[in-house]
Amino acid sequence: MIKAQISKKSDIVRGVAKKARHTQVATECILNAFIEYLNENFAMGNSIYIHDLGTLELRDRKAKTTKNPLKPGELLNIPALRTVGFRPSEKVKSSARKSMGLS
Repeated sequence: MIKAQISKKSDIVRGVAKKARHTQVATECILNAFIEYLNENFAMGNSIYIHDLGTLELRDRKAKTTKNPLKPGELLNIPALRTVGFRPSEKVKSSARKSMGLS
């Protein structure tokens, strides 16, 4: 069984700062600027490609009607929405397979 490690923003800042040999304060400023850059581009309808990581892309989901799991006789209308999807690069896919013991 693979143990999942969920990182918080502070964990990412600490890890990147250590790898890059920068202060955590400087690294957090860079990460905040990166997140702001992503949000600005998504607001403009742009997708983002990062070499060796993958593509963050906007995806449209259609409106749908489904059964309410809490009240099986009741139907729920789920509105159409736009969301962000991630399509990993081959390098990321390969790393994921290696973590599972696959080649």
